Amino acid sequence: MMSGRSIPQKLMAVVMTTTLAALLVSIASVVAYDLRNYHRALLADMATQAELLGHMTSAALTFDDARLAAENLALLRIRPSVRAAAIYNANGTLFASHLAKGEVRALPKQPEADDVRVEGADLVLYKRIVENNEFLGTVYLRAEYALVPRILDYLTIAFGVIVLSMLVAWVLMRNLGHVITAPILSIRDTAREVVDTRDYSHRAQRISNDEAAELVDAFNAMLTEIEQRTRLLEDSKHEVERLNEVLEERVHERTMQLEITNSELEVAMEAARNANQAKSAFLSSMSHELRTPLNAILGFAQILTSDTLPATEQQRRDFAGHILKSGRHLLTLINEILDLAKVESGTVTLSMEPVAVGEILKECRDMIEPMAAQRGIRALFPAQCPQVVRADRTRLKQVILNLLSNAVKYN
Repeated sequence: MMSGRSIPQKLMAVVMTTTLAALLVSIASVVAYDLRNYHRALLADMATQAELLGHMTSAALTFDDARLAAENLALLRIRPSVRAAAIYNANGTLFASHLAKGEVRALPKQPEADDVRVEGADLVLYKRIVENNEFLGTVYLRAEYALVPRILDYLTIAFGVIVLSMLVAWVLMRNLGHVITAPILSIRDTAREVVDTRDYSHRAQRISNDEAAELVDAFNAMLTEIEQRTRLLEDSKHEVERLNEVLEERVHERTMQLEITNSELEVAMEAARNANQAKSAFLSSMSHELRTPLNAILGFAQILTSDTLPATEQQRRDFAGHILKSGRHLLTLINEILDLAKVESGTVTLSMEPVAVGEILKECRDMIEPMAAQRGIRALFPAQCPQVVRADRTRLKQVILNLLSNAVKYN
């Protein structure tokens, strides 16, 4: 309901509402208390009047003196609030009565037991007259019960008090409200100025030393933190711009390097073509090398199978040894050619079998350690490794030896 109002307006509304509520509660309490006392006082007064009348008319009832009873009731004319009074004898017959001026309502024909009740705007009382434990009669009183007029008077007074009090509260709040609202409005004005100018160096003014001052301090501390973070963000922005420039330079350098790499790749491709040509030349020369041991084998074999055998057993052994060496050399050349051909055609066959990795590593270590020691290199092998793997033992050993040999050579 007050979400769109300003703080001074809200504060004024709260103060006025609180003042009105306090006045209503106070006035209601005073009125209720007064009405209660009025009711009790009226009851006590009526009871006292009835007791007094009963005592004064007891002799008249005893001696059947209606004139004396009427004189006693006539004394009530000084109490205009008592509208009617009557004395009934023990038989319930009307003995004496009194009616106030202008009273036209009839008296009860028969008395009732002791009772006090409100009938409309009147308070009715019945009181038995007893002397020396002897019932002599009954006193009847009917008085004005001015509760409604009394309430109307209170409402009129309360309305005037409320209007005057609210006016005083409004004047005081209008003149003193700035004590509470000034620090908050200072924060508002500073916040608007910061938003409009983007200048976080502004600070709200500390006016008091209460909770509002703590709010001002917290707001100023927040502005200080924002100012520092803004400065850091600006520094970070400048740093990012600088890094972008550096990155652009690096990209340019990498582009140049990529162009150089492409040139080197073209050179490598040219080298590969040359290698293919060298391979063809190698195969041509290899065919010549194959003929050399083959011719030796054929020549020594012809000598051994001819009619002119070697003269001695040693010569035959030497010829057989030459044949054996030439055959082994020829076999080596053939195996190398076959391996090269298989690699190029992608048809290398592997003999897969369970292989003890530890044994292969030990053999490779024994073969590579002398070479590594000559170069001052220490080869480290894993303490634990898979016990058995499924692989081609020869190829696996060859791969490990090639890797270790290259590592030692180019370390």
